[in-house]
Amino acid sequence: MTLKPSNVLPLYTILIGIIIQNISPPKENRVLVRSAGSSGMIMTFEESSGHAYVKLQSGEVRKLCHATIGVVSSQLCEGRNLGKAGRSGRLGIRRTVCGVGMNKKDHPHGGVRGKPKSNKHPVSPWGSQTQGLQVRRPSPKGPKSSNKMIMHEHPCGEDKKRS
Repeated sequence: MTLKPSNVLPLYTILIGIIIQNISPPKENRVLVRSAGSSGMIMTFEESSGHAYVKLQSGEVRKLCHATIGVVSSQLCEGRNLGKAGRSGRLGIRRTVCGVGMNKKDHPHGGVRGKPKSNKHPVSPWGSQTQGLQVRRPSPKGPKSSNKMIMHEHPCGEDKKRS
C-alpha cells in the first residue's frame, strides 16, 4: 500500500502526521472532512482496535478507522464572485429572505410593519431556537447517549477565547 494522495487506506497503515480527508467512523460511510479545503491529521494509534486518533480542523479529536490521503481540492471556490443573481440561480442556489420580511404565516418574525421584530428571540421558520442554543451532543463524560468516538471536544465558548 503506497502513501499517495487520493489513496483510501485503513488509518493504522498511514503514518502519524499525514494530512487526510474523507474520513469514516467505525461501521459508517465516509462522512467527515469532505468540504473544499478541509483536512484532518493523524495524531496517534490505538493498537488493540486498529483505530487512530484524528485531529479535525475544529480542534476536536476523534477515534476513526478509514480515510483518503490528501486535502480536499477547490479551496478557492468559496471566495469566487458569481457576479449576479441569475448566475447563482442557475447553480441551484435559492435566494434567501429575512424572517422579518415575510408574512406572519410564513415565519415567526414576520407580519410586522417596519423592521423591528418586537423583541422576539431569534427562531427558525419552524419555531425552534437558533442563536445561543447548544446544538452539539454531550461529551463522552456525559449521558449514555453521547458519542463515544469523540476523545476531545472542539474548543467552544470560553475555552476558545483563552487559547
